[in-house]
Amino acid sequence: MAGFILLLNVIGWGVLTLFVAPRQYELGATGVFGVGLGVTAFVLGMRHAFDADHIAAIDNTTRKLMADGQRPLSVGFWFSLGHSTIVFALCLLLSLGVRALAGAVEDDSSALHEATGLIGTSVSARCSCTSSGS
Repeated sequence: MAGFILLLNVIGWGVLTLFVAPRQYELGATGVFGVGLGVTAFVLGMRHAFDADHIAAIDNTTRKLMADGQRPLSVGFWFSLGHSTIVFALCLLLSLGVRALAGAVEDDSSALHEATGLIGTSVSARCSCTSSGS
């Protein structure tokens, strides 16, 4: 288990330093996809790993397995693997969705702009009517 965790870290840092950082990807006018962003994401991810809800989920599962007479040696590993897989999949879907909408967002005459403009105006008008007491 520890070897697999180490392997995942080596692969992640290797991809960042060998493929992502040298290409100097930019967001707007600033090059933000570098090793510094990777370190920040890693540190915040480590902090997130010790959130109370994660510890409680692992603790509850461990206690349940122990009560059933099983040895819960890898509960935390499987929890973290499942959690990170879901986070990765959602990030991938989000990036694909943003890429699919980029053209429509940039085009002021797109159907997306017309629909969201109408919806935004309607919601705004409805909110101002309800807040004024009408």
